Amino acid sequence: MNRGKRIDRIYIKVIQLLIERPEPLSTKEILEALAREGILNRNEGDKKSLIRALNRLEELGLIVSEGGRGRGGKRWELTPQAEEMFSQINDEDGIGLLVLLALLPDEYRELPIFSSVERIALSISKRLGEKRVKDLKERFFYQKPYTMRFAPISDSKLAEIVKAIIEERPVEVIRKDLPIDQLFKESPPGTSNLRKIYPISLFYYDGNFYVGAIRRHGNGWRYRTYLLGSLSLYGVPYESFPRDREFVKMVEKKRKTGMDFPEPKPFLFKVVLSEIGGRELKIEGALAFTTQIEAKKRSDGTFEVLLVGYAEPRFCNEFLQKDFIEIISLTEKEFERIDHELIKEMFKRRGVNLPLPPRSFKQNTENFKKFLKYLRALTSKKDNAVELALKNLN
Repeated sequence: MNRGKRIDRIYIKVIQLLIERPEPLSTKEILEALAREGILNRNEGDKKSLIRALNRLEELGLIVSEGGRGRGGKRWELTPQAEEMFSQINDEDGIGLLVLLALLPDEYRELPIFSSVERIALSISKRLGEKRVKDLKERFFYQKPYTMRFAPISDSKLAEIVKAIIEERPVEVIRKDLPIDQLFKESPPGTSNLRKIYPISLFYYDGNFYVGAIRRHGNGWRYRTYLLGSLSLYGVPYESFPRDREFVKMVEKKRKTGMDFPEPKPFLFKVVLSEIGGRELKIEGALAFTTQIEAKKRSDGTFEVLLVGYAEPRFCNEFLQKDFIEIISLTEKEFERIDHELIKEMFKRRGVNLPLPPRSFKQNTENFKKFLKYLRALTSKKDNAVELALKNLN
């Protein structure tokens, strides 16, 4: 490599290093980084070449030095003008990124896998100034729910899972929440607790990261979800995903499935929300439920909502969070007037990946009854717990 091209490589790498690292770097740190990439050696001659390059970049107003005696003791960083010149993120986009990060849970923001985003955020923060960044942090933040669950995860585990998903490789795991001699619930008797799974997705749900994975089930395949914090990784076999038709078809079908809930039983019904419970509906275009079809305000200030419900615990738990005062079944005439194609289009537009309601009034009524039984079971348990607590106080 001729001298001109070598100097250009030094210039480019120094700029890249200082963009990636928001804190100032010493001459020694820069030399070490360039030596690791084979651009320079650690001898005295190459150190002088680096110092000449740093001098030239400083003369051009691209970097600035501070502290120390002599060039070896100084620390280097980009000038604000250089940061703006080389950064692809302008101030407006930078503020958007900082706001987005502020709305994420701290437990996950600080994971090393997201460190590159944090470095960009720190670089933007330095450019915007301490006061503007402080104002943003005070105005935009993540409010942790009282009941949020959190399962700690190791940095290396997350990195291995992400790598396995991207490279389409299996991982061998053991569930930590099970005793080592206890089999997986789905394991046939006499089989090992060590499992080979094929991770196809990583998603965030209810305060935790989960892995969507496919595993062997008899002669076929089954999709399962695993709480990432409950898994111990025992290796990443150097092999690719299977290519048989059933496996490939399941990957395509399940990649965006998320939680492995039982198949929900859909139905159409109406609910009346109190004036406070339906406050979202006072905003044009807002929804009280993602599966809401229509809503109207009644003369007493309450809101009557037509929606698709599901006879399964997850929907019931979320439904109980609403301030409802009446649950209404549809008459057969009301059911016949429903435009099912319109519901299908609504779900598609909103990105709702849930089953559509049945076309049969009889099936709709059966599913609605199951939903009411779920609700009664949930509320009776809670009522009994409250009654017992009050009794113990007395």
